[in-house]
Amino acid sequence: MIDYEIIRYTSAGVPIDNFTLSEISTFSLAYGDMTVGALVLQMPRAGRSPNDFEKDQILEVYRIVNGVKYLEGERAWFIRRRDFFENEQGLESILLTCYDANYLLDSRIIAYYANSAYADKADYSDDMLKALVYENVGAGCVVYNSVSDIDTSRILSGLTVQGDFSLAPSITKQFAWEKLKPNLDEICGQSREAGTYLTYDMVRTGRATFEFRTYTGQRGNDYTGTNRKVVSKDFGNLINPVLTFDDENERNYGYVTGTGIEAARTIEIVSDTDRINASPWNRRELQVYAAYLSADSTSAHLAAQGNAALYEFRPKIQLTGEISETENFRYGIDFGFGDKLIGTYLGYTLDVHLDKIMITVNPSGEQFETLALRIRGES
Repeated sequence: MIDYEIIRYTSAGVPIDNFTLSEISTFSLAYGDMTVGALVLQMPRAGRSPNDFEKDQILEVYRIVNGVKYLEGERAWFIRRRDFFENEQGLESILLTCYDANYLLDSRIIAYYANSAYADKADYSDDMLKALVYENVGAGCVVYNSVSDIDTSRILSGLTVQGDFSLAPSITKQFAWEKLKPNLDEICGQSREAGTYLTYDMVRTGRATFEFRTYTGQRGNDYTGTNRKVVSKDFGNLINPVLTFDDENERNYGYVTGTGIEAARTIEIVSDTDRINASPWNRRELQVYAAYLSADSTSAHLAAQGNAALYEFRPKIQLTGEISETENFRYGIDFGFGDKLIGTYLGYTLDVHLDKIMITVNPSGEQFETLALRIRGES
């Protein structure tokens, strides 16, 4: 038995009302890994006026499975568009378009001068994510041209930032005056290419309160160890699988260029002989620029940069698809958003992440709830 309840709050988190499914025509929501999620909800106007729905009122969607109620996706949704309309039969309706708290990250830039400690960082990747959010959305915001002064106008009082874990690879990055969220995404991408899965989310922790959190390994639970959970066509819980062997961007021989000029420039060679010899046509070269390292950097330092690049541009095997619920494998009970599972298809087995959720609910339709639960894995 599936049911839903939607609670509406003011932008300050004061409860306004609850919507049961009997009051809703339809709604759909979608959210995922490092994305701004969206919720679209339609209901009869039922005497409500445009003044009843204000910018950044907050909705929370609770899913109820066999009597167990939980907040879907650990998310809250900010109303950003309100449409009031009438159809050909004279039925008046309201259409609300809302976004999850990741949209707050998409609304900021890294508002600091180049070469400052706020715009030029060397840190663990997961800690760098938190520092950027703390200094551009959270309590660490300072005035760009007077860093001794707190910039209270930028601080979101309802936001906290999780403490540092220092679990992802160290990187160096510069981002003065650039948009915040694309840099968060790039940092996660760099960590993944270096071999550590890293992601982030804005988690609802209370009414109109959120915490920015980072995750290494997986966003949710790890079901690839002793507590294995497998998705496959054989088990009837994998649909629309796609297995991809991607060699398009492979690079397997690198010239790492360090400090110096012309013949005095330091060069370190890195290569993967097995990959080069996979085909008589397969030597694929690249330059790895490492002149930013100090002049006394060792050969090992340069080789580390080169090997990281070879790993980034390795041949990749990818498995994507969707989970199909079964009697013993139900969303919200046996698995959830961000979980890491084992995916198998055509004899290949990969760790996969449940990284995108799409739910459509039509209380009066033939199909009450439609789930699209996307998985993705890469080796």
